[in-house]
Amino acid sequence: MLKALFPRRGLVVEKVSGPDAFGHISAVVTKYHRHHEATVGWMWGLMAWRNGDLVGVGVVGHATARILMQRGILEVTRVCTFSRKRFGAASAIYRAASEAAGIAPIITYTLASEAGTSIIEAGWHDEGVCGGGKWNRGCQTPDHLTGKKRRWCDRKR
Repeated sequence: MLKALFPRRGLVVEKVSGPDAFGHISAVVTKYHRHHEATVGWMWGLMAWRNGDLVGVGVVGHATARILMQRGILEVTRVCTFSRKRFGAASAIYRAASEAAGIAPIITYTLASEAGTSIIEAGWHDEGVCGGGKWNRGCQTPDHLTGKKRRWCDRKR
């Protein structure tokens, strides 16, 4: 376990890896995420627990953009919270991802329509609006994912 991030609330975030953990987190993301399915791969995952109940998961991998990956930047590719006990879990997952990444900068993206409140609460910085369009020429990208994105980073670069 990384540490009790909100000990008064009983919230703990655990860093996990391995195929069993990946399968479990992928199933949770597929079932509960608003607009994404599970990722194809990862470096490690994060599981948020409140008083023994799983309330959220996160997936950390290499940056999706090749140029950022070449610079050693990591990316939180999925965060998914659920249950009535989830209050503060998303912020805790982002904070734990930053701690687990060590010295490597870590980024994430939100849809331009999303406020990013959990990310702000975790202390991350808004790097502005970027991207948009199809991911590659051969895939069928869902329409709601082709718009502009907002990039966030855990530290000032």
